[in-house]
Amino acid sequence: MGQDLRGFHIESIFRRDGLDAAGVSLYPPDTAWPAPANATDPQDRKGPFLQAENANACRLADIYGKGNAGPFLESPFVLCDP
Repeated sequence: MGQDLRGFHIESIFRRDGLDAAGVSLYPPDTAWPAPANATDPQDRKGPFLQAENANACRLADIYGKGNAGPFLESPFVLCDP
């Protein structure tokens, strides 16, 4: 889905902060869900392979409550069971 639910960026190196190897942000800052269509160049994305509205994507803070995500960032989306 990518960190902004608009598809996986081809330059991603699976960092939780969404930066590439050079430290450049691949995903827009935390904005409305899903991010606006013009947030990134669609040529640089693969997918999304699931429709965002049907993916059951939730933020960790929405699941566990603010301040209860342990060592994990609270704002990224995770795919959940229905």
